[in-house]
Amino acid sequence: FVLDTSYSLPAQAKAQAEAFVRRAIQKLRLQDRAWVIEAGERPRLAAAYAGPHLDPDGPPPSPTGDAGETTDLESALRAAGSLLAAEGSGGAGTRGRIVLISDGRETAGSVLEAARRSPGRAAGAAAGEGPALPPVHVVPVLALSRPEAAVSALAAPLSLAQGKSLRLTSRLYSSEAQPAQLRLERNGSPIWEGRVELPAGWSSVAFEDRPDGGAPAAVYALKLRAEADTHLQNNHAEAAVRVRAKDRVLYVSDSASNAGSRWLALSAGIDVEPVPPDRLPASRAELAGFSAVVLDNVAATRLTRPQMEAVAAFVRDLGGGLVVLGGPQAFGPGGYRSTPLEEVLPLWADVPARLLVPQVALVLVIDKSGSMGEQDAAGTKLDAARRAAAATLELLSPSDLVGVIAFDSQPHWVQPLEAASDPVGVMRRLGRLAADGGTELGPALREALDSLRGARAMVRHAIVLSDGKSTAADFEAVTTRAAAEGITVSAVAIGQDADVALLSDIARWGKGRFYFTRDMRRLPQIFASETITITRSALVTSPVDVVATGQAPSGEGPLPPGSRRWPRLSGYVATTPKPGASVYLAAPDGDPILASWRTGLGRVAAFTSSLTGAWGQAWQDQGLAGPMLARMVQWVMPPGPPASSNLVAELEGDRATLVAEVLDAGGRPVNFLEGTAVISGPSGRSWEVAMAQEGPGRYTARFDAAQPGEYVATARLGSVRLQAVVVRSYAAEFEPDPPSPALLAAVARATGGRVLGYITAEKTDGAPAPLSPGLAAAADRLTSLPAAAPGGWESRPAWPLLVLAGLALLLGDVAVRQVHESPAALAAEARAALGTFARGLKQRLQHLGRPGPGEVARARREARRRHEPSGTGPADAGVDPARAARLYLARLRRERRR
Repeated sequence: FVLDTSYSLPAQAKAQAEAFVRRAIQKLRLQDRAWVIEAGERPRLAAAYAGPHLDPDGPPPSPTGDAGETTDLESALRAAGSLLAAEGSGGAGTRGRIVLISDGRETAGSVLEAARRSPGRAAGAAAGEGPALPPVHVVPVLALSRPEAAVSALAAPLSLAQGKSLRLTSRLYSSEAQPAQLRLERNGSPIWEGRVELPAGWSSVAFEDRPDGGAPAAVYALKLRAEADTHLQNNHAEAAVRVRAKDRVLYVSDSASNAGSRWLALSAGIDVEPVPPDRLPASRAELAGFSAVVLDNVAATRLTRPQMEAVAAFVRDLGGGLVVLGGPQAFGPGGYRSTPLEEVLPLWADVPARLLVPQVALVLVIDKSGSMGEQDAAGTKLDAARRAAAATLELLSPSDLVGVIAFDSQPHWVQPLEAASDPVGVMRRLGRLAADGGTELGPALREALDSLRGARAMVRHAIVLSDGKSTAADFEAVTTRAAAEGITVSAVAIGQDADVALLSDIARWGKGRFYFTRDMRRLPQIFASETITITRSALVTSPVDVVATGQAPSGEGPLPPGSRRWPRLSGYVATTPKPGASVYLAAPDGDPILASWRTGLGRVAAFTSSLTGAWGQAWQDQGLAGPMLARMVQWVMPPGPPASSNLVAELEGDRATLVAEVLDAGGRPVNFLEGTAVISGPSGRSWEVAMAQEGPGRYTARFDAAQPGEYVATARLGSVRLQAVVVRSYAAEFEPDPPSPALLAAVARATGGRVLGYITAEKTDGAPAPLSPGLAAAADRLTSLPAAAPGGWESRPAWPLLVLAGLALLLGDVAVRQVHESPAALAAEARAALGTFARGLKQRLQHLGRPGPGEVARARREARRRHEPSGTGPADAGVDPARAARLYLARLRRERRR
C-alpha cells in the first residue's frame, strides 16, 4: 500500500485511506505479506504485515518524520516494487500488487513515466531504474473543498535596461468571492498596498514600476491576506529582475528626416541606430547586437532575401523584437507576400476578399532573349520569370483575364488573353520556353496593348520584364496612347545590363510602377506586389477612424498608457490578421491597424498606417505618434540584449537549472570554457556546482532548490563572470491545483491495474466518514485481484532458450564442416529421404485400422470356440464360423475408427 501523506489531502481523506488499508489487511491470509509506504518528500516504510498481523521479522519501519513539502509518487512506487522483488528473491515471478491511494498531485518525479517503462522490462535493475512495477491498483482521492486564497506567481521580465519601467503581473486564486489585502514590495520596502475584491476562481492583477538606484537587481514580493484561507504558505510570490545597460534599436527607413529614430532616442531614452534598407544586416550574428528592429515603410523589394531571412531568424531564434510601420511601400504593396518577412508578421499581406476588384485583364510581357539564360545558384533568369508568373497567376481569380507574351526578336503568344481558369496549363507552356534570340520589345508591347484594348474589364494592365536593351521603337507614343485609354503599364528591370532608363520611362508614360533588381529571387515578390496593387484596393487613402477592439486596455500590450480616444488616420494598408494574432486597433470595417503576436522566442508588432508620414499627421499633431512608437518598441524588446553573455536560472520542480550563454563582442558563441557556479541559498549556505557545455556557447548546471527563498548564482566561465537570481516563493505542494484522478487511472492502465473506487472526503460532523460500499467491497477482494497483467509484468528467464539455440547452431556448424558434399547435393538427399519417409508414413496410415494376421487368427479361433457343439445342448448347425469371424472383425474396425 502506498499512501499519499501530502498537505493537499484533508484529514477526512487520510482517515478513509487508513480505514481502507486496515480493512484490506484484515482479509489477508497467513501466507500473505503486506507493507504500508507513505509517499511524501521521501518514501517512508510505515509498517510490515504477515497476514493480518504485524510482521515481527519484517523490515523495521522508517523513523517517523515530517512528510515534507513534496509529493514524490514515483519514488514511493519504486520502493514498493523493490520490497516485492526482494520478497520474490529477484522479482522475476513475484505475485505482487501495489495499491496507490492519492489525489494524483505529484510535485516531484513522474509516476506515469515510471509506469509506462515498467511492463515487459526485463533489465530494469541493470538499467539503474529498479525492478519493474507489478500491477498498480489505484484509489483516487477527490479531496474536500476547503476555503483557500493564494498567489500563484509573480511574473516580471528577467532583466531590464537602466532607467526603464517594467510591468509585473500576478494570478490570484480564491475558493470564494471575498475581500483581501494586497501589498507589493521592492527589495523589502513597500511600493503599493491596497484592498481588492477577489472573485471565486482565478483573477489577475498588474503593477508598473521603475527600479531606482544603482542596484544590479530588484527583488519584488507580492503578499496577500484574506480571511477565508487554509494555507498561509501560498500567500506570497516573489520575482527578481536584473538591471542591465541600455537597449539598442536598429531603425530602417528611407526617410531623410528619421523622425521615428529621433522620437525613440529623445522620449524613450533608447539607443537608436538609423540605417537605409540596403544597410540592414544580412546575418543574425550582426543583428544580435540589437534588442529590436524597426522597419518604417520599407518595401520588401528593397531588401534581399538574406536580409529578410536574417530578420526572421533574429526574431524567432534570438528572441529579438520587430516593429513594422506601414505606408505606401509596406505590406502587400511592398511585396511582403510569401517572404520570410511575412512569415513572422502577425498579418497576411493579402487584403480582405471584400476589396477584390471584380475583373482584371492582365498581360505579362516577358523577355526570352539569349541573355535570359544566364544562371546563378537560383537558376536562370527565365526560371525566375516563370516563378514570377506563377506568383501572379496564384493571385488572380478565375474570372480575371490573363495573357502571356514572350519576345526575343519577335513576339510569341504563350497564353492568349483569356480567363485565368487554367494556371497549370499556362505554367506548362511557360516551361517549354527556351532563352535565345535578340531583344525586340516594341512589337511585343504593341501586341499586348492591342489585346487589352478589346478586353472588357475594370482594370487593364501590362507588366513588362526585360534584362537587356531593346532596339529602338516609338515606346512613348504607344504607352501614352494606352494610358489615355485606361490601360496602364508597369516595368521590371533585372540585372545590370537592363535598359533602366527606357523601362522606367515606359512605366512613367504608362502611369504604372517601375522596379529594378539584381537579385533574381526577388522577382516573384515584385510580381506579387504589382498584382496586389492592380487587382486589389490594398491602399486605403481616405480618412478613417480608429477603434479600440478591447483586446487589451490602454497601457497593456503595445498600447501606450493613458489613451482612450485615437485620432483619425489619413490612410492605411489593408491586410488580414493571422490566427493567433492580437488586434488592438482597427478600422470601422474591421481592417487591423495595430496587431501583434509572439513567434518563436520574439515578439512582433505591426502598425498598418504610418506614424512618421502624412497618414499619421493627426497623431503627430496631438503628440501620440512618438509614445505609440516608443511603446511598441519597448513591448517587443526581449528581456535581455541577445548579443551579451547572460545567465538565466529557472525552477524545475524542486531543482533549479542554470543556463549561461557566452558570446563574444560579435555575437558569436564562445566554446570549450571551463567554469563553475557558486550558489548562495536562502539558508546562508553556499556551495559550488560545475558548468557543463551542452551547445554552442551554452553551459548549464543544476542544483537543489527545494527550500523556498532566494538563490543567487555566480558563474565564472573563463574570464566571464555572470550572475542570476531565482526565487522560490513557496513549495509546489501548496499550489491550489485540483486532484488528478485521470493521472492515477492512466498509471493503472499502464501497469495492468484497476481503479478500485474513490474517496470523496465529504464534510462530516468531525467523525471519519465510512467507506463507500464499493470501496469496502474492493478492500475485501483485494487478494483475489490479478497479480500481474497478462503478458506484462511476470517474466521467465531467457537463458535456457538462448543455450538451446546456441547448441543448435553449434551442431549445425559441425555438420556443415564435416560434410563435404555441395549444398545442392545435400538438398537433393534431404528431399529423397523426406519422400521415403512420407511414403512409408502413408502406407502405415492406410493400414491403420486393419487387423493384423495374428488378430485374424485369434478371431477365427474365438468364433469356432463359441460355436462348437457342446455335450449338453443341441448342435448349432445353422451358424457359419467364417461368417462369425467376419462379423467380429467388422465390429473391431468400427471400434478402432471411433
